[in-house]
Amino acid sequence: MKERTAKIHNKIKFIKQRKLPIIMLTIVGMLVALILAGGITICSYLEKFNKINYENLEVADKNEDFIKLQNEIHNSGLAIDENEIKENINSEPTYVPVKLVPLNKISPDIDNILLLGLDVLEEDSDNGRSDVMIIASIDHENKKFKLASILRDCYVEIPGHKKNRINAAYTFGGAALAINTVNLNFSTDIQKYIKVDFFGIAKIIDALGGVRIGDISKSEAEQIRIYAAGKSDVKAGQNVLLNGKEAVAYARIRHIDSDFKRTDRQREVFQGMIDKIFSMSLSMAISKLDVILPNLTTNLTKDELISIAWEVLTEKYDKSAGQFRIPVENSYEFATINGADVIIPDLKKNTEALMGFIYGDTGN
Repeated sequence: MKERTAKIHNKIKFIKQRKLPIIMLTIVGMLVALILAGGITICSYLEKFNKINYENLEVADKNEDFIKLQNEIHNSGLAIDENEIKENINSEPTYVPVKLVPLNKISPDIDNILLLGLDVLEEDSDNGRSDVMIIASIDHENKKFKLASILRDCYVEIPGHKKNRINAAYTFGGAALAINTVNLNFSTDIQKYIKVDFFGIAKIIDALGGVRIGDISKSEAEQIRIYAAGKSDVKAGQNVLLNGKEAVAYARIRHIDSDFKRTDRQREVFQGMIDKIFSMSLSMAISKLDVILPNLTTNLTKDELISIAWEVLTEKYDKSAGQFRIPVENSYEFATINGADVIIPDLKKNTEALMGFIYGDTGN
């Protein structure tokens, strides 16, 4: 990491002479790409990174009990033990801070980061569920980004809280518990995260001049107008430009189809952001950082952000992200537990599929 940072400072004169694209994130339509964006500013704009909300996670001393529980639940298939069902699945849980369980990287060539999009009622509030959960994988060997959505209604084991919808993990214990929950159920090695709430996402999209969506149906346009609270006159069509509130509304649609399609829309917004950033000049992208960065919270260090950004920008990464979602077809059941509709994933099948996507060739 330090060697990569040193290379950045040694070659800063080349950056100033080139017109390079900057990669940023948004969801949630969102996130890791936005953080990566700052890397191109390197020295003269390094101070801008102070505007990001850095939140270090306390790390546990050991992981043996975690690994044991992981092995146990992966042998359970789709079975549900009625004694393990949480009594009040719809109630708001009490926040209990937890420590991040340390895990070794599965591959030295791939970094996995959990992107969290919070559904909050008030701006700058942290009291909400992570209705957007995307594993962003940076494949350094093949120079690709991969995005794997996790449906929020997946009914899984939350460490220390029995079973519940996966989006409740953040509310129970913040980013550390959200990461632990994903790692526990899907055998991932995540240790880093980036989070943003829906208000922040809208601000980021507006700062970038909106995003273009390839095809918006009449029913989708109607939903956007409804959820944008009367502040949109968007119409159905192709290559439609959406502002921040419209893009967030689009990414949240699910009543006209399903939560499966909803995650497709989230990743589409994300890809639209990447396309927009790649079309910007260096000076234009830099001018957006003052708005973008304060809306993000992460435990990625400045050195890590700069190192990743330098590599992505100088080694010609593919701007088209690989797309995936959990659960995959024929690997889940729908159920109603204590009045709540949930999705029960087959952990073994979904874990195998996810590992193939991240580490195999299925993410191309």
